Amino acid sequence: MKTNSVKPQIVFIIPARKGSKRLKNKNSLTLAGRPLIWYTVEAAMAFKDNNPEYESRAVISTDIPDIIKYLYGIGRPAIEKRPERLATDTASTYDVVRDLVPKIEIRDGVVFDVIVILQPTSPLRDALDIRGAIKCFFRKKANAVISMCRAEVPVQWLFSIDGKGGMNPFMRMKSKRFSTPKQSLPELYRLNGAIYVFKRDFVMDAMRKNKNNVLSAKTYAYVMPENHSVDIDDKYDMLYASALLNQRS
Repeated sequence: MKTNSVKPQIVFIIPARKGSKRLKNKNSLTLAGRPLIWYTVEAAMAFKDNNPEYESRAVISTDIPDIIKYLYGIGRPAIEKRPERLATDTASTYDVVRDLVPKIEIRDGVVFDVIVILQPTSPLRDALDIRGAIKCFFRKKANAVISMCRAEVPVQWLFSIDGKGGMNPFMRMKSKRFSTPKQSLPELYRLNGAIYVFKRDFVMDAMRKNKNNVLSAKTYAYVMPENHSVDIDDKYDMLYASALLNQRS
């Protein structure tokens, strides 16, 4: 039975599976003295504790024994063991969401209005970032709000290199000159992987039919500062994130 709460019902899905290609077992790593996943759990719980206008809960989907043991030890949030069929390189986070959300809704007697994906590899994202993205979602009456940050370099400066070492511009431009000052080029933004806010029916139904394409007429960007946008993908990201966390303390 659906609860009769007038507050928007929000579920935070924190996906963490074993294995990774570039940085081995990155979801199990320790960053600045704490498990990497702690930072995302803490951000979700801080949002819950400080935003009573929403009814929110967080759920970890994982197949990592160390994370399960750690989260049971601290007593939060809810943990859902990820099925083996959804713990492969070919299973997407959206597959996990579509499998998990109906189970939680049936178990807890609720139908969610909003589904938020928080990747544990974005440890610098905090509760205020989450709040800003969710506020944007409701203000825009969006299907989706995706966090972004300014791109480090203009796309006009990007090349592929062929087998002979030749340079091929990513963008075909009329001029062969690539000396345009950065400040003269348009501001560009990139996905930072930190926050994905979805209308429930959009991610559960519309995106399923559209090959998980998040873009729609009602998909909007939420811009985050670069120092909150580190996405852990290699050992240098870990070092950078650690340095930024040390600056905060």
